[in-house]
Amino acid sequence: MDFLEFKTNEELLLFLHRKKTEISCVEEPRRLLTQLRDHDLVPENLYESVKKMRSRKQKEKGFYDVLDWVEKNRPQDMHRFWRCVFEDHILQLYPTLRILRNSLQDDTLSFSASSVKKRDEHKLSVTCGNKRGTLYRDKMARGEECILSQGRWFTRCGFEKFGERERWKNWKISIRHRNEPLKKLIKEGRLHCPLRKRKKKTCIKKNRNGRFPVSSSESSGADTSSGSREESDEDDDFQEQGGRRGVTELRERVEEEDMSDLSVFQAPSLPVTCASLTGTLYKYRFASGYRGKCIRTEERWFTPEEFVKQEPTLTDGHWKKDILCHGKTLNFLLQKKILCIRSDQEQDMMAQNNDDECYVCHSVGDLVCCDECPRAFHSDCHLPAVPEDSSGEWICTFCKLRNSLQRLDPALNMSKLEALNSPVSQYILHCRYLLLCVYRQDVAFLNHRMSLDGIKQKLESGEYQTVGAFFSDFKPIFRNCRTFDRDSEFGQMGARLKTFCREELRRIFKIAKEITPEILKEGRKDKHKKVYRFVCPYAGQFRCSLTSLMFVMEGEGEVRYNTVSWDPHLLGLGEMQPAGPLYNINCLNGLISGLHLPHCEKFSEHDMDCLSIAHFTGGNVPIIINPVKVTEALVVTDIKDLSIFGLIKKTSSPPSPVIAKVLVFLRPVTVRRKDHMLDVHLLPWNVPLSEVMNQHMKNKYIETSSKCCLVPGTQYQLCCQPKISTVHRATFKVKFGPDYHPTFKVLVNVGHKEVKLSLMDNTDECEVWLPQQILLTESEFVNKHRHLHMVYVHDYS
Repeated sequence: MDFLEFKTNEELLLFLHRKKTEISCVEEPRRLLTQLRDHDLVPENLYESVKKMRSRKQKEKGFYDVLDWVEKNRPQDMHRFWRCVFEDHILQLYPTLRILRNSLQDDTLSFSASSVKKRDEHKLSVTCGNKRGTLYRDKMARGEECILSQGRWFTRCGFEKFGERERWKNWKISIRHRNEPLKKLIKEGRLHCPLRKRKKKTCIKKNRNGRFPVSSSESSGADTSSGSREESDEDDDFQEQGGRRGVTELRERVEEEDMSDLSVFQAPSLPVTCASLTGTLYKYRFASGYRGKCIRTEERWFTPEEFVKQEPTLTDGHWKKDILCHGKTLNFLLQKKILCIRSDQEQDMMAQNNDDECYVCHSVGDLVCCDECPRAFHSDCHLPAVPEDSSGEWICTFCKLRNSLQRLDPALNMSKLEALNSPVSQYILHCRYLLLCVYRQDVAFLNHRMSLDGIKQKLESGEYQTVGAFFSDFKPIFRNCRTFDRDSEFGQMGARLKTFCREELRRIFKIAKEITPEILKEGRKDKHKKVYRFVCPYAGQFRCSLTSLMFVMEGEGEVRYNTVSWDPHLLGLGEMQPAGPLYNINCLNGLISGLHLPHCEKFSEHDMDCLSIAHFTGGNVPIIINPVKVTEALVVTDIKDLSIFGLIKKTSSPPSPVIAKVLVFLRPVTVRRKDHMLDVHLLPWNVPLSEVMNQHMKNKYIETSSKCCLVPGTQYQLCCQPKISTVHRATFKVKFGPDYHPTFKVLVNVGHKEVKLSLMDNTDECEVWLPQQILLTESEFVNKHRHLHMVYVHDYS
């Protein structure tokens, strides 16, 4: 659980606060509850009270109370708490906890209150009765179907009916977010309903004689003038909103009642929202509604009036009441003198289109402005440096990379290996972008400026050959932070930088998000047969860490897949042969639009088109699919329906080297056999390690540097030190299961604590797999637990 070391106690506490509801909904929580009690995180009396509960609803509420107690009474023990929750035997029982672990491990945002607020501004987890869903704020503000549950979209009333609370006839009460009704969130300004168009009404006010009707606009009276004609004109326009004025006045009265703490407004920049829009308001730039571009988004700077017009759901919005900051309107900020309308602001609006400080080093000076985004740079802070005599339109590296990524085919991506092995000359834009991002994050501390300057010099002088070599130079920075400054602000910054760089590398190279599936037993007939299962949380590309399969998902849903046997009679009278495992894939139609199958071929330039895909749809003859693209590691194809897929190639193709691996398993010593026995497999690289380990349930898998290059049909010799009496030779055959028999069996005297194994080509008499040290001293108890970890958690090959 190394990744927990990079999370602060406060981040883990906030993560528990946000995830209590999800954890409390796990089925049969007794095992997890026992785990927490055994580690002294839950008192005995609380444990016993929940243990006595019988109904599922009681258990869920009781377990939530336990988690709430831990949050309030054990805030200092968050690392110990999550280590208990994420232990292997607990994760095997609760799939929900595996998803939580992955989301905590992969989260690129720090769990500060501000970052959680930003995430919450987009969507909320909601419940209604026994149904759970996700509410999208922007869709709700537009009056669309805004709640996604079990793969379906609902309106608010529709979700109330789906949750069997239709008799309440009040979705604001029946639909809840973390046990709070939506009505409360709407009242606090954290959630917005679609605006309804109302007919103009004339408010009739009786005078003493009861004769003359008086309109609301005539009876409202004038607001107090500020002395500025400009401000009074805006106030008049603000008050002319007719039917919505009552709502505005009510909000202002609520704001007047809640004015005890104004410290959140003292910062020079403030987060602001307008329905689904988010931005940052800079006080020093503010002048009025239509002057002073003071609100910055990722795309550009806006005046308050321009910012409101970007929200499509507001047809007659006004900046004073529709732009919110910490739940308060800008009108409230004006009344409290947090913002001040002034007439001395510069009138040159074009000069306000870019930042006033360097985007990288955060300091002012002579800046070069990008013509496509708000960023500005010192000429030597940007990569590449901007020549002093440059003129005309100029676009920064950030915008160039964004435009480049938009032009790429969204269906195609790279594996991590392909990205790291890519030449820097082809991806210099990506490397410059990544280095600029790290400079921007690190410059506030100036802790690693010399190291970054060294990377910058090597990058610009062309010293890096591959992206992997460039990226590896960041590792000493992360390692130094962890070693020397782990508990300091610098150490935490290093952990954040490491996570940030990994996520940005995945994004800009379109590397699929890696998931670890749950492994299910298929049935009693075949105890070795396993089914992989994972729940896709959203649309995107996901790579299975155990099989290397990559799925292009169109939405959330469950995917199940398993290996099946190849039938050679179905491959066209011997004209085709398998080139990878055969997978049976099940999911709702339409959710998977693309499939990337890993291959093990070591291609030359003339045989890149030798691979195809066999698609079995229930008949005896497969449909042959030509791939969309073949990369160094993957075969990419589009799919319309699911069944059985596998890689094939022509039998007539000449034998060519394939990427292979050497897997070593140690059998335990028994009464009958007093020697150590090693099972050694020579297998293609795209055979899942988990499939082979399923057939070695009682044996220990020994991690080695297993990768090598082998030629099918060639004889290889396994060499062992110390030497044994029998010389082992075998011919390498490409096999894809379902049974994996050892290529070599090696007996080693029980007195030896270790041996060295290597693999030699019998024809050329050269080593193809360098000597590997194999330890033989671990106890059977340790071996068994290590095996379980490998099978059910990760494939480290």
